[in-house]
Amino acid sequence: IEPAFSQAQAASEIVAVVNKNPITSTDVARRAAFLRLQRQKSDTKTAREQLVEEALKREEIARVRMSVSTSDVDQAYARFAASNKLSPEQLTKVLAQAGVGAPHFKEYIAVQMSWAASSRSSLQPPCSTCPSAISAACWHRNCQRTGSR
Repeated sequence: IEPAFSQAQAASEIVAVVNKNPITSTDVARRAAFLRLQRQKSDTKTAREQLVEEALKREEIARVRMSVSTSDVDQAYARFAASNKLSPEQLTKVLAQAGVGAPHFKEYIAVQMSWAASSRSSLQPPCSTCPSAISAACWHRNCQRTGSR
């Protein structure tokens, strides 16, 4: 087992660390491949930035305990496959051939679904004109638009 681990380490180097969580060159390559499938800008910088943002979201999701279940993710994966006239198994093969892999896509789905759920609950003001909730929503939108954190 050790030689395979060494080969994996050699093939993938840490390119960023987000609050003690490493992002590897393999992670970045998978995200770039995923972006290519979506016909989006797929350079290394864009892929790395998305993964950093996703790591920050994952931490916040864990903090507020709003993670969706594996079952929810699997159902979303199956719906995505069906909407593209594929079975989940066929989608898994397509993702593998594209260099993305089903686990990477499912992690992406989990973060997107969990983030949406946590954002909905955290942005619900206790009253209709709660200034702190409004400012938090504006700050969140501004950060997304400008890329600042």
